[in-house]
Amino acid sequence: MGPMITSVPGVSKALGLGGWAQRSTWPVPWLTSDTTLTLLGISFSHSIQETTNRIWDAALGHLQGILRTNVGRCFSLHQRVHFLKTDAYSRIVFIGQVLPCPPSSAVKLHSATTKFLWAGRLERPPPGAIFRPTTAGGLAMLHTDLFLQALFLRPIAATVLGPDTCGRFLLRYWLAFPTRAFLHCFTDTPAPMSFFQRPAHIETALRSLKALFGNGLSPPSPLTHRKIYSLLLTPEFVPGHMERAQPLLDWEAIWRSARFLPPPIRESQFLFNHRLLFTRDRCHNIDPRVDPICDRCHLEDETAEHLMIGCPVRQELTAWLQSTLQSLGCVGNLSSWIRGDVGQLPYRSPARLLVAVFVDLSWRTRQRRRLLTIAEIQHKWKSSFPGQQFSH
Repeated sequence: MGPMITSVPGVSKALGLGGWAQRSTWPVPWLTSDTTLTLLGISFSHSIQETTNRIWDAALGHLQGILRTNVGRCFSLHQRVHFLKTDAYSRIVFIGQVLPCPPSSAVKLHSATTKFLWAGRLERPPPGAIFRPTTAGGLAMLHTDLFLQALFLRPIAATVLGPDTCGRFLLRYWLAFPTRAFLHCFTDTPAPMSFFQRPAHIETALRSLKALFGNGLSPPSPLTHRKIYSLLLTPEFVPGHMERAQPLLDWEAIWRSARFLPPPIRESQFLFNHRLLFTRDRCHNIDPRVDPICDRCHLEDETAEHLMIGCPVRQELTAWLQSTLQSLGCVGNLSSWIRGDVGQLPYRSPARLLVAVFVDLSWRTRQRRRLLTIAEIQHKWKSSFPGQQFSH
């Protein structure tokens, strides 16, 4: 005979145990429970899928509100990227470390940030030039989908590859067998006798692990989200239009020297070296009704190269630039110098800075429909680089 359950008068009724067969009304704490659990500011529902969709939809709306408010601000391209990283992305970076981003939400996030970055511009460089580092000729814009993958994957990968803990024991149940061949940390795991469907967030992590390390690549140490993001982004790097058109130029020195320029000058050189200056020739490619002929010399199409050094009306200014660069130690020809390839000179050399100022002012005076003068270049130089002189 088993133990008998006795009821204590008063206590058992308060707990809902005494006379429960005849009870029609149960105590409120026994009937109600919270539909969500709030942890670290994130409200979790019973279903991880419902939680993920709800949280990311709210994050997308918050991001779109920030971008709509600030899209009219007078930012350069690099300043827009900096604003996205330091302000607009703050919430999605926090959420991305806890919840995987659904593909549909990642597409919407990428679309919203791309529209903000290129607001008011008709042409864009190839994706490789947008996402790669500034030292490689890019804008260092975050690839939203890959960056959120890296944020979510880092704690899971670090737990799987780390020492034995409770979290590693739980992840081993789901990830040991499919990752044993390329992570080499569960090599003695036998094939499971039965299999349950993996949770959606574990399946997402497994796909990312296979994409990263399934081709024989060893995990970096220490494993940070920046290193994971770099590995995910590497296949996205492709040469730009000008790099393919002029492969003999020293593009590494051109890109690395650009980081020492003020933002407006830096943007003009970026647009020039990526063939994005909106000259009459580019306008004609978009709208054939626009006349591509230069409205100053009326002899040739107004390309970016023609605007900088090819227009006969600017012959005196071009000759002054060439003689000045020669006196500063530049080796090569003017068509290479105007791109920033001035030979084996330091990144902060006056020659590189002078070329950048010349490109910036040439484009700005073209937009105002007037000719550039040597006095303007000298004034811009003194205001942008105080203390620097046109000398070695």
